[in-house]
Amino acid sequence: MFTDFTPPGGGPPPHVHHTEDEWFHVLEGQAAFLKDGVWEEVPAGSTVFMPKGCVHTFKNIGDVPLKQLITVVPAGIERYFARCGEEFAKAGGPDMAGILAISAEHDIVFV
Repeated sequence: MFTDFTPPGGGPPPHVHHTEDEWFHVLEGQAAFLKDGVWEEVPAGSTVFMPKGCVHTFKNIGDVPLKQLITVVPAGIERYFARCGEEFAKAGGPDMAGILAISAEHDIVFV
């Protein structure tokens, strides 16, 4: 479980987790969620479930930072984020081939 802050217009590319389920609880701001090809806008106070195996993403559709409490089951996503953080901290930015390789090792595929 972790808190995520996403700037206006921000959000990850569509992807699939093959081993984790995710719950997104919108604490502040407005979000739109893509789940298996369908977008849904949700206000603060909403919770969205993304089961493993579904193509999904989210986007901050408001004009203030989006604050979410995200739960990922089973645990372990923190190792993925730590490894990706090392790539993003590199001088000149991340090697995207490295990010994709790390993602594949954690059963996360970008589509």
